[in-house]
Amino acid sequence: MSRPAKLAVQQWGNSLAVRIPQLLAEKLGLSEGSTIDMDGSEESIVITKAKFTLNELLATYDAREQEADWGPGRGKEAW
Repeated sequence: MSRPAKLAVQQWGNSLAVRIPQLLAEKLGLSEGSTIDMDGSEESIVITKAKFTLNELLATYDAREQEADWGPGRGKEAW
């Protein structure tokens, strides 16, 4: 088990922020734009990679992005 990192809390606008070290981000598969879940208590903050429901994933799906040009028909296909 690795040792916890000691990080400085910094001001970011009206909020507070903590930077995630690159090695930890790579280990967790996080990159800019990744979504996380955060929860806390008086003594701890827990950050986990967000898990999406099927409905949430389908809401972001656009079938038009998947269209492909297969070229002209070669037989009696109707395009």
